[in-house]
Amino acid sequence: MSGLGGSFPLRHEYRRKVKRLSDLPVLAGALRELDGDNSGRVVVECLTRLLQKADMRDRAQFLDDLMQYHGLLYGALQKRRLVDYDHDGLMLLMTKKPGKRVIADDRRQPKRKRDTTQATSASKLERKRLSARDTETLAKIKQELVDQGGPATLRAIAEEANARGLRNQRGNEWTEAAVSARLAALSREQ
Repeated sequence: MSGLGGSFPLRHEYRRKVKRLSDLPVLAGALRELDGDNSGRVVVECLTRLLQKADMRDRAQFLDDLMQYHGLLYGALQKRRLVDYDHDGLMLLMTKKPGKRVIADDRRQPKRKRDTTQATSASKLERKRLSARDTETLAKIKQELVDQGGPATLRAIAEEANARGLRNQRGNEWTEAAVSARLAALSREQ
């Protein structure tokens, strides 16, 4: 990979929680390899995210382990080395919320936003269509109950819809409140 001052090996390591640097053998190995080399750097995506892998009670020990290699460790999101932080900066780094992930190609951002807008719009239209279908079905059930001479109460409509196996948009059984809302929407539309 080039563009960051030459080629370098890319390594990946994931651990949900750590207590010591030794819990991250890939990172520990990379730091040991470069120890004593003043020109080398180990780049991590986010120093905050790295430090917060350790529980609060283990962070001081984890930071002590990292400080042996403080000149080598560089946070891409922070654009700083660990050595560039004073004590207060390190405390803030260990306790603040991690930043947003780095997006490699910002040119994709407008397309991603446009795609999201289109997907949101399509989802809204589909929900409206399903809502109109449900409303129409409930109105038909209400009319059938009236035609049969039975009570067309909200409870009766909900029970009949559930007996037919109909479900609302979220996949739940119909309730009196949901039937009321759908029929009220129908009367507003007319």
